[in-house]
Amino acid sequence: MNNIKTAIASVIIVALAAGYGLSQRAFFTGTPSEYSSQIDQPVVRWIALLAIVLCLASVLFQNDKDRSEN
Repeated sequence: MNNIKTAIASVIIVALAAGYGLSQRAFFTGTPSEYSSQIDQPVVRWIALLAIVLCLASVLFQNDKDRSEN
């Protein structure tokens, strides 16, 4: 379970860093409105919701080894 949590956290951190980097690039190239219209899509919202649900599930569903570490 710990490996799954680490994998989920790694994917979310990489996605956040990539989104931040792309938004900075759009800002400095002078195209922030195009970037925001590309990001404001239902697919991105569903991916964000999935990330939140996975985070909550990893907190709620801990096995006995995870509980003994806390």
